Amino acid sequence: MLVLVLFFGVLWSQSIYSQDDANTKSMFVRVYDLGGEKIGKGDVGFVNDSVIQVIKNDKPQQFKVNNIGFIKTKRSGGHHVLIGAGIGLVSGAVIGASVTDSSGPDSFFPWTKTDGAMVGGLLGAAGGAAIGGISTVAKNSVIYTINGDVGKWKIFISDMKL
Repeated sequence: MLVLVLFFGVLWSQSIYSQDDANTKSMFVRVYDLGGEKIGKGDVGFVNDSVIQVIKNDKPQQFKVNNIGFIKTKRSGGHHVLIGAGIGLVSGAVIGASVTDSSGPDSFFPWTKTDGAMVGGLLGAAGGAAIGGISTVAKNSVIYTINGDVGKWKIFISDMKL
């Protein structure tokens, strides 16, 4: 039995490892046109000498270098704030509901588990949003100004390679 488990463990680990793409870094980018309008966002599929492919929700989009004004790496600051608020909301609601004691009518203002969950969720969401805002400062996003220039595009390509 042990030999069978080891055999399948090795077999699965090889198939997982073989799926690793070593050509480009897995990077989230936002692509802007020459006028500064966002025209696409998602994970980088591939980059060549004239095109970048961006994949969002399994739908690839391709943008030619002569139409690209600039490219921003990483997600926007609002993404960090939203994720922090969501995590804080859920964890605050769970903690608030679990620490609320509604066993006796002897208190002046009796709290129910629902009240504790709502207050904990609101406080947790505010705290999580604040932490997400602070983490935005440390995200180290890079802006590549392309403006349709092939020379600047080659610098971007060299940064995308491992």
